[in-house]
Amino acid sequence: MAKKDQKKLFFAACLDDAPFVQLLKERKVPFPAWGYINAIKRQRENFRKIVYDGITGDLIKQTKTAINKTADFFKSLPYDNITAEYYLSFLCGLCNDLWWEVKDEKEKTLLEKIEGYLFNIYQKLDPELKQDREMDLAVKDLKLLEKYF
Repeated sequence: MAKKDQKKLFFAACLDDAPFVQLLKERKVPFPAWGYINAIKRQRENFRKIVYDGITGDLIKQTKTAINKTADFFKSLPYDNITAEYYLSFLCGLCNDLWWEVKDEKEKTLLEKIEGYLFNIYQKLDPELKQDREMDLAVKDLKLLEKYF
């Protein structure tokens, strides 16, 4: 499987309900943000369908591998606690990186929507965008993904 496809599965795993929604619930995200969270869930499913259609071989095995890589990646980070702001910044950066890698216009459109929703949620948590440190750490950690993919 191509590295780009592995990265897409990694992204879909990061948006999965377990890590994504649970973190935002714990952070007590303001009510208006939940509309964006639900929209991300729908777009995530559309994105997964496109990615799954492009994968040859054992889809279940490859999906499990992506989930394990996701868990390994976040366990390898030197932080005791990953904040919602960090996670959202990381996902926005990863989404943008994927946007530049894909050629399919439908995929690009889905990624644009997801990134927009992620940023809108981030703005609900940090309206004045003062969490510079979280954004900088997320961008730095995106470079660590090269070890995995």
